[in-house]
Amino acid sequence: MKLEENIAKLTELAEKTESADVTVQEAIESFKQGIVLAQQCLDEINGYKGQLVELKTQMDELNNDR
Repeated sequence: MKLEENIAKLTELAEKTESADVTVQEAIESFKQGIVLAQQCLDEINGYKGQLVELKTQMDELNNDR
């Protein structure tokens, strides 16, 4: 669930940054927050990738036992 929340926050930050009334300082702060959120998303995605690789390995072992 955290991944979806972080993606929603990233979307909000992008929309805020694209606003005509945002200051340069606010845009920079939004960009910094976005980098942190993007890294958290990538970390979580890589965790899912690891789980999927492990599950695939287990499935391949089951198929080889037949």
